[in-house]
Amino acid sequence: MNCNAIFTQEAWKMLNDGINLVKMIVPIVLIVLISLDVVSAVAGSKEENMSKSVLINARNRIIAAVLVFLIPTILQLILNLPPVKTNLNLVDDPLCGVTNNQNNKTSS
Repeated sequence: MNCNAIFTQEAWKMLNDGINLVKMIVPIVLIVLISLDVVSAVAGSKEENMSKSVLINARNRIIAAVLVFLIPTILQLILNLPPVKTNLNLVDDPLCGVTNNQNNKTSS
């Protein structure tokens, strides 16, 4: 399968830019949300529940952020499995270099 047969060069660039934007926004949003949790917990009345809820929320948000970063890697692993690669007739790089910040997708 030819990567250029799926999308145009401009579409690949937009997809790559979108992934890079998500990689920049996710950590910022994570920090802001955890900070808001801490502020709201400090403003709350019960100290026992404060630290537990902040830690639980922070842990869940960190796990979600890590999963967002791992999605391209997980897709790459799945698409590189021999049965999947053979049945779908995939190129050497099934994601066409999108996760590697490459802009020339001329693989065949």
